Amino acid sequence: MIGFGFLPPVGQITHEGMRALGIFIGCVFAWCFGELVWSSVLGLVFLAIFNLGSMDGIWASSFGNSSAVVMIVALIFCYAIKQCGLLSEIAKWLVGMKWASKGPWLLVFVYSLASIVIGALATNVIIPMVLLWALFYEMAKELDLKPHDPLSVIILCSIAVTGGIGVSLMPYGAIPVIIQGAAKTFNPDYILNMGQYLLWNLIFAVAYLVISVLILKLLFGRKVKFNAVQKESYKMNLNTEGKISLAMLILVILAMVIPNFFPEGNALRDLFVNRLSIIGTFMLASAILMIIHVKGKPILDIVEGIKNVPWSLMLLVGAALGTSACLTADNTGILPTIVDVLEPMLANKGPTTLMLIFLAIGLIMTNFINDAVTSIIIYPIAAQFITNAGGSVMLFTLLFAQATIQGNLMPSGSVAGAMLHGNVEWMKSKEVFFYISIMEIIVLAVLLGVSFIGSGMNI
Repeated sequence: MIGFGFLPPVGQITHEGMRALGIFIGCVFAWCFGELVWSSVLGLVFLAIFNLGSMDGIWASSFGNSSAVVMIVALIFCYAIKQCGLLSEIAKWLVGMKWASKGPWLLVFVYSLASIVIGALATNVIIPMVLLWALFYEMAKELDLKPHDPLSVIILCSIAVTGGIGVSLMPYGAIPVIIQGAAKTFNPDYILNMGQYLLWNLIFAVAYLVISVLILKLLFGRKVKFNAVQKESYKMNLNTEGKISLAMLILVILAMVIPNFFPEGNALRDLFVNRLSIIGTFMLASAILMIIHVKGKPILDIVEGIKNVPWSLMLLVGAALGTSACLTADNTGILPTIVDVLEPMLANKGPTTLMLIFLAIGLIMTNFINDAVTSIIIYPIAAQFITNAGGSVMLFTLLFAQATIQGNLMPSGSVAGAMLHGNVEWMKSKEVFFYISIMEIIVLAVLLGVSFIGSGMNI
């Protein structure tokens, strides 16, 4: 962080650029080893010490922007729907459907679907993994599924992959927030169209869910042993807090999606899109849950909700946004230098081809370093190339989070990857490598297909 700035500049990189690059490399090195807090704090402080901005301005770009605020208010709201048992009941209801245990691939489908839903609601891939792994262990006893059985490993791995898809399905998860922040840094006029974001990510999620189950069945259908059982569907049992939280959740989702399809000047569009936005909508729903008391207690205990925010992750997100703004500033010369290096390899490539290349790079890279680092390194470079080629970066921005969240192949790629390799009772590392590789190849293929369709529609 300190010494790199004293090295002689390279290419078009300026003295300020070398300093910014050194701070960023230091942060990345620490983040890769799980040191999120002190490295993020030092990174932001050194930006000010080395005159890359005032502390007030750096703080504003890191934590005072809408992207970081969205993440905080969403996490507090999600704490309420988790704490009242709503997430657990939704998970039990999805995997407890009567038809789910009638066939092995129906079981894969329903666990994957449940993981997408829970991941989207919780904005954290760990929650669907913990919930659904525990539910699977209990069901495995009924179905006589053993550790290291192909079907057991496929289901456990699929929960991790589809949980990530669910997290990036919603625009307020950590990685979507970082990418939106990078998009606004690259182009201050960028405005996230909530309807488009949800639509294209939903198309991707549905396509992946169907295609992955079909391909896995085709590849491993003969290896899977399964004893179907007959049982009644699980009946969701929501308490009063759960019912009210479900109503608020439905309200938030409708407020995020429907007003985007109304014309300009419509009262609902003006209220939820222009005035409240996603931040105000979450704050309104959270305030209602704080006001309503059940058995003398508020549905949302705001003190506990604030404690539940993963502040170490928030520091990483803030530092990523702050350093990203410095790295991509005109006076650093970093982006032009990288573009000059890559130009000969990517010359004469169309915007659609470039988008496909960078989605593949993002997916591969995120398995070796964490998703946040991959996002802030690759996004501005990709956006610059796509813009230079005359393309729109809108679709790339909408889908890039899906590529960079899939760090499940290597233990260093994400917490989910570490959990997969650490679950030695149920699967060996070589089994994780084998099945996750296949699933992430399917992720990339579906991403490329959706990107090609979206490019054809001039999104």
